[in-house]
Amino acid sequence: MSKSTDTVYRQWRVLELLPAPPASITVAEIWTRLQSENLRCTRRTVERDLEALSARNPIITDESTKPFRWSWAPGITTRLIPGLTPAQAIALSLARRHLDQMLPMTFADSLGSLYRAADACVESLGWHRWTEATAFVTPSQVLKPAACLPEVMDAIQCAIAGDRQLQIRYRKKWDEQAQWRTVNPLGVVFGSPVSYLVATDPDDDLPKQFALHRIIETQRQAVARRVPRDFALSEFVSSSASRFLHQRAIRLVLWMDPPAAEHLKETPLSDDQTWTRLSSPDVVEVTATVDDTEQLRWWIQSFANQIEVRHPTSLSTGSVERVSSTPIRNGVDVALGENREGCPVA
Repeated sequence: MSKSTDTVYRQWRVLELLPAPPASITVAEIWTRLQSENLRCTRRTVERDLEALSARNPIITDESTKPFRWSWAPGITTRLIPGLTPAQAIALSLARRHLDQMLPMTFADSLGSLYRAADACVESLGWHRWTEATAFVTPSQVLKPAACLPEVMDAIQCAIAGDRQLQIRYRKKWDEQAQWRTVNPLGVVFGSPVSYLVATDPDDDLPKQFALHRIIETQRQAVARRVPRDFALSEFVSSSASRFLHQRAIRLVLWMDPPAAEHLKETPLSDDQTWTRLSSPDVVEVTATVDDTEQLRWWIQSFANQIEVRHPTSLSTGSVERVSSTPIRNGVDVALGENREGCPVA
């Protein structure tokens, strides 16, 4: 490369290395990255590059700390964002709409320019009509999500990302006063209407769940967290963490009034469902292999006298009515989907 070409490429890389706030970077950090890419220069050259680039670009310097830190100005859409395809733009728009609560708050502001670029792409190509013409609904009764404090979520996310312990001031469901406790944060399980922090106590490897909305405040710790050997959040969710969501697989046999059973032709309970019209009595027999869950009981009860459970007997209509009328069963709060003490929820 010629000297002028080297300079252009180096300055381009300097611009690419600048983060959006609240993140920032020092001259030394930029210089180290350039050296690792075999772009030879001095730290003073990087300083001159930044001074020259900031004269024509919205670049800011934080001079409140030493060494100074550099970043793009807040709210700036940089011209370094590659052109988005319609598919990428729509994916970003949908992700912002449906996955916002799962996004670490630390990154939310820095994604603003990318979201704006996606919005501009969707608008210019007419695909905004598609995003405005789509909606997601749930077939069950929707409860408003329990509110989690933004600063609590931010502290949890940063503790997990930084591999650190966390102090939480937590109120158990049946207690009036919140208590401080130190935990090893392992992950967050998002659900509706309640989301949970999965964590262990410092002297115990048994994962517990803490309802996020009952964490009153947090204090970040410098001590490294301890993760149980072979722990995987996905396995925890599918086993012990979900014991109050999924029980065992059962072979379900139902007799239903024909009008009530009609929708199961189009939206079956399972891949192996059968749907048979009987003549005596005049009912539809539906069989399917399903998970034995509280949601299944709610669904059966919603049909009232239009349905009869033939198998298993534990799910007979009378049993379901007794179960659903009981607020707490097997440690499960049916209304909020929360376990009581003694289960893996704290």
